[in-house]
Amino acid sequence: MNALIKDSLSKHSDINVKVAVASCISEITRTTAPNAPYTDDQMMDLSDRSSRSYNKRASILETVSKVKQLT
Repeated sequence: MNALIKDSLSKHSDINVKVAVASCISEITRTTAPNAPYTDDQMMDLSDRSSRSYNKRASILETVSKVKQLT
């Protein structure tokens, strides 16, 4: 889990690597719900609003937030 949030993967130049990382994080989050596997600060990497993946990342965070509120 810690390897997935390292800059070398999350800021990788290959979009396919970034998508694979996001998919893995999404699955880890889903399987560990309602206990989030990462801190809020680790999950809040939304600085690039112009990125095509911004909406998907925001959606994942919204889902995690909703699950936290249900517990």
